[in-house]
Amino acid sequence: MLVNAVLKFNDVIKNKIPTILCKIKLPVLINMAANVSVKTSRDRKLNFTAVESNLISELATTHLELLQGKHSPEVTNAKKQEMWKEITSKVNALGVCLRTETEVRNRWRNLTRGAKQKFTTVQKERAQTGGGPPPTQPSQEPPQKKPKKKTADDVYSLQCQVLERKLIKTNLQIQLYERLHSKLDDNLTTGLLSFLEQ
Repeated sequence: MLVNAVLKFNDVIKNKIPTILCKIKLPVLINMAANVSVKTSRDRKLNFTAVESNLISELATTHLELLQGKHSPEVTNAKKQEMWKEITSKVNALGVCLRTETEVRNRWRNLTRGAKQKFTTVQKERAQTGGGPPPTQPSQEPPQKKPKKKTADDVYSLQCQVLERKLIKTNLQIQLYERLHSKLDDNLTTGLLSFLEQ
């Protein structure tokens, strides 16, 4: 009896809900998953090489008054943008990767930010009192990077080098065996001749 009542209630609900929804006129959400854009993986550019970073820092420091100067008749935003375009074109002339102007600017900002952080840590260490180890001096060289992981091409080239060395070794062994064989042949022929002569 309870089961029959539940089934009747479900039938009534199924019939009444579409008519109620039509009267309310709520916005209908149809398959929201289809409307969501599919995220694709972004193609990454190569990291800035040391040559590119050095060129950016060299060019930016030579034109530092223009790039970081305050607005004046000699220093305008148009001149700054033109200088960044020139720096970007010189970086792109290296042929490592095609960089945009904003990427070069961001690289310069990151380089200066890292130098400022090193400088402030040294200043903080100098201001400390008490014992302990002496403060570390900031170095002019960039920090050493971790070595890259070996790729399949690297492993293949190492295997080729090992095989080439084995080939050289076996060629040397063959030459040595040929020399020994020729000496043995010479010794045998002389020994046979002397035996036959007796």
